[in-house]
Amino acid sequence: MNNRILLVDDDPDFVSAIETILENAGYSCHKAYSAKEGLNQIPQIKPNLILLDIMMEDISAGFRFVRECRQSKDKEKKNPIPIIIISSVQKVTGFNLTERVGSPICPADYYLEKPVEPEVLLKQIKKIISARDQIKFIEHQCESTYTTQHKGPVKKYLVTDPSSEIEYGQFYYCEHCANMDRERGLIVKCIE
Repeated sequence: MNNRILLVDDDPDFVSAIETILENAGYSCHKAYSAKEGLNQIPQIKPNLILLDIMMEDISAGFRFVRECRQSKDKEKKNPIPIIIISSVQKVTGFNLTERVGSPICPADYYLEKPVEPEVLLKQIKKIISARDQIKFIEHQCESTYTTQHKGPVKKYLVTDPSSEIEYGQFYYCEHCANMDRERGLIVKCIE
């Protein structure tokens, strides 16, 4: 497996445990012990996924990290790096982060509460990376790669997985490919 995961967390014991889990599952794990260090590593590592703590240098370092990633001029606008937050911020602050993931307050992709079960973590990583790998982006054309039989006008759609509540983002699909994703169980809503 050639997937690079950037783990950003200031707890060396947690980092060591997660690194072992990831490497045993075949992932390449890169480590950063602060939000600032993590942001500096992104251009060199080009991770396929980021695992992120919230409370590091201060109680909101992870929130700033996510916003910086999403606002960066260097990011691929249609294909941002997926971010899974792994934190105990809900327990410590009472702030319900689960309901705010994917919103402008916290534009990450998923939230897991510490401590996290290895099976749960690996399942979520696989789901997010698999979904991302299935989508190829081609400017001004239907972006679906499931078929070469594109039919109908190309429009912009918002694609969401209702089972995992992951919002994959906005894509240009022809009507045929939008319907194919609907048949696969995704929510595909025209926004143009």
